[in-house]
Amino acid sequence: MGALYWKISEASSLADSSVRAGALEELRRALQAEYAVLRRCVRVVDLEGPDEVAAAAEALKSSTDVSFQAFKGIVSDDHTALQHFDDAYAPFWEALTAFVDVAKTAVRAP
Repeated sequence: MGALYWKISEASSLADSSVRAGALEELRRALQAEYAVLRRCVRVVDLEGPDEVAAAAEALKSSTDVSFQAFKGIVSDDHTALQHFDDAYAPFWEALTAFVDVAKTAVRAP
């Protein structure tokens, strides 16, 4: 999803509105597909993982909510949405890093 976030920022700055709209629609489909994968993975972690890892996985999934709402604004030509989208990027990466750290600790625990 992080790689798609970079592409969304790039596509939203395309000058030609029809090219921008096409690129954003393609990214919308890709983002929805990646979100479906993330949801499945979070369910597996919730069912099989320790509670602290499941909580971190859920926090990661939840961190994508603000990004997606901002992305919908970008698609709708809301001129403030790109800043909201960019602002949501750091919390997503922080949640991803926290999940990885908690998961590593759980895997390495005796």
